Amino acid sequence: MSCAPPLTSLVGFIDTLLGPAAKDEVARGRFLNIMRQQAARMSALIDDLLSLGRIEMRQHLRPTAQVDLRTLIEEVRDGLEAQATEAA
Repeated sequence: MSCAPPLTSLVGFIDTLLGPAAKDEVARGRFLNIMRQQAARMSALIDDLLSLGRIEMRQHLRPTAQVDLRTLIEEVRDGLEAQATEAA
């Protein structure tokens, strides 16, 4: 499955909030929530890149946190749903 990079999603939602959804309170709340999720996703990707760098330097720190797959899937679905709505 292909997902838009988090930064691309953030820019798209920011543009929407500055334009067509500027006065739409419902859309604003929904988009801000999705933007928060995308920012967290971007942070996780950066952490992964830093971890990869440590692996390459043989200084890897094994992840200790568990991943809630249901939450992850819901976040991906929400991001893609909003993009599909904008594209329609």
